[in-house]
Amino acid sequence: MNRRLVRFIGAGIVNTIVDFGILNVLVFVFHTPEWLANTVSVSTAITVSYLLNHYFVFKSTQQHSVKHIGKFVLITLVGIFVVQDGGLYILLNWVPWFGTLAISIVHGLGITQLSDEFIRLNTAKIVLAFASLAWNYTMYKRFVFTEPADSEEPIDIVV
Repeated sequence: MNRRLVRFIGAGIVNTIVDFGILNVLVFVFHTPEWLANTVSVSTAITVSYLLNHYFVFKSTQQHSVKHIGKFVLITLVGIFVVQDGGLYILLNWVPWFGTLAISIVHGLGITQLSDEFIRLNTAKIVLAFASLAWNYTMYKRFVFTEPADSEEPIDIVV
């Protein structure tokens, strides 16, 4: 695993906390439709994501141009509307066994204080967070932050 990927995962954790926090407040406090809450939560995280990726993950020296930011936003929006919203719709509406399995696993772990809808929504969101991680890292590295970085050396991980 290289250092850049480790930093990307760290930045992703921050973005995920922002994303999940906003999603759950909008859905469970303000009763916003899931697709709209997800769009708002992910969109809000775009600014944090761009700044973390630019300065921390890829340590980019590229200027913040309309073209540069535009590519980042376009890739992120595809991630939101195709990977996140599309995946959320599919998992929650077309794959009924997904929610049933998630609820069974969580209840089987002895966690019964969470509503079934909370489990269903957040389990789908976790799965889609991993799909988004793969999409975003690959596309950002290939099309946005294309300059060579000094952080490609591998990190030894002892298991």
